[in-house]
Amino acid sequence: MHLLDYVIMNSRETFEELPFNEVDALVFAQLAYYDYSIFEDGITLGEIASRKNVLEATNLKNLIGKDDERMFNVAIVSKRYRDCIVKWHVAKSDRASAMQFSATTFIVSKKRAVIAYRGTDGTVIGWNEDMNMTYMFPIPGQVEAQRYINDVLGKIKCNDIIVVGHSKGGNIAVYASVMARKDLQDNISAVYNFDGPGFIDAFYYLDAFAKMKDKIHKYIPEQSSVGRMMKVYKDYIVIKSDLSYAMQHWAHSWLIEDNHFVYSDTPDFFSEVVEQTTDAVLENMTRDEKRDAIEVIFNDILYTTQKDYMDDIIKDKEQILYCLKQYTTLKDKNDNVKKLFMQLIRPFARQYLAKGEEIASLFITEKKNLLVEKWKERFGKEKPKED
Repeated sequence: MHLLDYVIMNSRETFEELPFNEVDALVFAQLAYYDYSIFEDGITLGEIASRKNVLEATNLKNLIGKDDERMFNVAIVSKRYRDCIVKWHVAKSDRASAMQFSATTFIVSKKRAVIAYRGTDGTVIGWNEDMNMTYMFPIPGQVEAQRYINDVLGKIKCNDIIVVGHSKGGNIAVYASVMARKDLQDNISAVYNFDGPGFIDAFYYLDAFAKMKDKIHKYIPEQSSVGRMMKVYKDYIVIKSDLSYAMQHWAHSWLIEDNHFVYSDTPDFFSEVVEQTTDAVLENMTRDEKRDAIEVIFNDILYTTQKDYMDDIIKDKEQILYCLKQYTTLKDKNDNVKKLFMQLIRPFARQYLAKGEEIASLFITEKKNLLVEKWKERFGKEKPKED
């Protein structure tokens, strides 16, 4: 079964009857993707269900799919989740600093609360911040996450705090928990990171990470790409998905049995290759080269499309062709800039290749053209004769 099935199956079970588990952690990580700014602070999920504007909470472009909407509509009326209190919802976005951040706290009981960090929201700004992780530490979203958790831990009366997040939300959930105020940190009982990117090497050598690492639970699907980016602490749990390649990042594809995920022994070959090739590209670049490359990719290509959402670019043939055309103007740029561009766009190409979309063939054709160009630069116009 999938996440929606789990929520339906356990809709009549309270947390006293069925204790909080790893799948519940994912439910709350997904609940972080909804818009609670339209409701007053301190409202329960059950009260939201009775509001006339309830559908507006799921009206977030690029964030909410049909399964997300169905899960939300079931969860807010279920005996299990309806009494959870929604507190301190925050959502911020700033292009100048390339920051996209959102978090929500759910009071589950007098003793327990869940701090949920939203992942990338599908905006070009959100993706810009994700890519900035390759050279910037901490990124603005991580700094905001640390401020948020310290603020909540200072106000909340619960002593069993669970911190969760999916995708970038998983990364900043870990960062915030590790960097939280030491006098409040003991109240954090567990951190759930669902397919979130890793960190720079130095992060794992912090004393604060050593103190928190046994509370951190990271889950990645077998063909994880996002969760294998950057340096990844290898203590993760691999779970099965019924989709392929980049689509496995979608939490609703993860397989669940009873009250836990369906586990796999190791990531598969695709995931290993993604990590190795991404590392190889990044390790051959200086910090300044990474920064310059990402500025070129976003300022010279993606932002010039005038589109706010990545989905509006990658699902539009004309926009893709425009980006590829802009890409060809990078001939005078460092080769690493072009390599990084190809590395970043690969998950999208995989997604469309799986769907048989024409745009994947455009990507492959462009890559072949680049190889031909390289051949000509090295050997001249004609292929060298074989002996």
